[in-house]
Amino acid sequence: MKTLFIAEKPDIARAIAGHLFPDGYTKTKHYYEKGDTTVTWAFGHILRMAEPADTRFSPRTGRCSLWRSARNSSTPSESS
Repeated sequence: MKTLFIAEKPDIARAIAGHLFPDGYTKTKHYYEKGDTTVTWAFGHILRMAEPADTRFSPRTGRCSLWRSARNSSTPSESS
């Protein structure tokens, strides 16, 4: 089974690769790799803080949870 780590920036990916592979790794233009493990990166922020309007309160559990609508989903639609 392959494992993929995605970092926000190239320097963070390099730090993760250095920690995961202290004895070295293969470096390419877009990722670091050793065996079945790959470390790559995005550019810019890939996560954001949840806004209060994005959450909903459940009286049953007494907790707040994120509300994900299809409009805000980061998964591609079937028509893409």
